[in-house]
Amino acid sequence: MRATPFPNGLLESALRLPETQVRLILLVARNTLGYTAGPGERRAAVRLSHHQIGREIDRSSTAISGAIDGLVVRGLLEVTDGAGRPLTTGFARRALRAPLWFRFPSSMVEVVGTTTGETT
Repeated sequence: MRATPFPNGLLESALRLPETQVRLILLVARNTLGYTAGPGERRAAVRLSHHQIGREIDRSSTAISGAIDGLVVRGLLEVTDGAGRPLTTGFARRALRAPLWFRFPSSMVEVVGTTTGETT
């Protein structure tokens, strides 16, 4: 059986969140912390489109946008463009019109030797 490491601080925060936000956290955790990028290394970020997120967590586009906003405002999730520039507002994320990169703030996870990766 495979397992995904899940930081305690992130777990404690997730216990108090709405369901769609929890589903999004779990999706990002599975696609970052759940993948090795080499011996002792985990992915730091994952590229996901709005459509992929909706398919994986079975929620509407409106619910997904709200969940992303809520997690970014709470400091539990960071969203960037392909060049690593932060997208802190819904307007900035919508204006990009491309898949977004998701990662957890380094203060929430203690992962040594992480690297970026993407899903297909």
